[in-house]
Amino acid sequence: MSTRDERSVGEVLLEAEQLARRLLEDAPDRDGRAMARTWGESVETAADFWSAIAPQREEAGGGIVKEPDGLLGQLAQSARGLQTAGRVSPGEGVRFDDEMTSIAENLARATDLVNKYPQPVRSSHAQQADAQAARTQIVHTLYVSAHATTVALASNVREHQEAHRGREYTDSGYGVAHLLDVQQRVAAAESMAGTWLQGRWPRDLPGAHRPSVDPQRLASALSGWDIQANRALVSSPSAATLSFICQQEASLKSTARVVLGASAATGHSGSPQFEASARPALERSQLAWARQAHDWSLMSPRRSTAVPPESLRAAALEMRAATREITHNNGTMATPEVVASRVDVGKAALSVQSHLASSVGIAHAVRQAGQDPDIAVFSQGAKQVMQRQGLVSQQPLLVANVLQSNNSIRMPGNLKVAMDSQSSRTLDLSKRAHSTAARLLSSTPSALTGASGAKKPVVTVHERMMSLDRSTSLASGPPR
Repeated sequence: MSTRDERSVGEVLLEAEQLARRLLEDAPDRDGRAMARTWGESVETAADFWSAIAPQREEAGGGIVKEPDGLLGQLAQSARGLQTAGRVSPGEGVRFDDEMTSIAENLARATDLVNKYPQPVRSSHAQQADAQAARTQIVHTLYVSAHATTVALASNVREHQEAHRGREYTDSGYGVAHLLDVQQRVAAAESMAGTWLQGRWPRDLPGAHRPSVDPQRLASALSGWDIQANRALVSSPSAATLSFICQQEASLKSTARVVLGASAATGHSGSPQFEASARPALERSQLAWARQAHDWSLMSPRRSTAVPPESLRAAALEMRAATREITHNNGTMATPEVVASRVDVGKAALSVQSHLASSVGIAHAVRQAGQDPDIAVFSQGAKQVMQRQGLVSQQPLLVANVLQSNNSIRMPGNLKVAMDSQSSRTLDLSKRAHSTAARLLSSTPSALTGASGAKKPVVTVHERMMSLDRSTSLASGPPR
């Protein structure tokens, strides 16, 4: 399967910004020093993008000069002092934060896309507005990710002060003062970015170029995701893969809420029924998937090579881009009117409903995969999950000692039971979300019938998987 990335510059920048928001949600459970080091790399890639779109002017002698880097130059200078922030004990190398690395990779991808085309010396008003929107977007990304880093470092400081009360150095060999120093430096950079954003965010965002939505893209992207998720789940997935799949499923419930809400608000389905049953069911399902994603993420072995398959990640990238071009607007969620102006809401609702049916099967498969006796989990992460559920005190001494280690282990029996119970709840809530959405759409007969009045056939996940032998990549989506 092709994993070619065909996202636009705007879609890549939005992906980076959404990753920063997700980082902030998980910040208290992350390694702040690893985040600080990788944030520095994100700043450097952002500075490259900033330079690539910098306004140009022609000098009297005929030479072309770009405007100075300004803010990004200052942030890059500050970030260079964070290069040692992720260093750990001798022999352990340097830690990086995977999510922050993904932000840097997306910013680098955006730079590559921009550099493919020469920048005009005299830009049109629309081009200038588009470039300003991009600058504001990347600074907001750096601002949110810097704040996530300071939150993580503050949490790390509290943990280390509690664990090493009265001691100058931690067991990891670095001083507690080092954490405070890194936190203060990142906080200073965060303040610098926040000051620049005042009066620009979200004012500048409407200037971004927005191509028209391909009417086939949503259905194709959702189909591609469903197929790749099912494929990944039948081949002994790692804890990281389970977390990744659950994370995407949680975001898709948010997409369903926006699209079905637009369907109800624009008369394609019943608005009272959406508010009374469909919206609450989708919200509960989203929370259940998000909780599973969080727990599997905590338990993903550190420095593991068992990352989600590339084809799965490519399908997720296209799925997120295809849904966000419908559901997101100028830094927030799109209103029903905006959604309706971009797509045929009735058709989009049917595509979402088809995925909700597939999501039930994915929930089944996640539950089954989580019971694999050979699945490896990170001991400290497993301990965190068990502590929240009150299971640690019930462990025999041998198991308790294993949980204290810093290794990959097999899941203790009662943790496996707890995760199965959690998966079972997610499955039940996925069924509920699907059934309420189906009733919502069936309340409008025209939504489920063609021009002749004949009921449209429903294509199952199995049927889609059987039709994979086609030349077009589902993960890369239609050409744009």
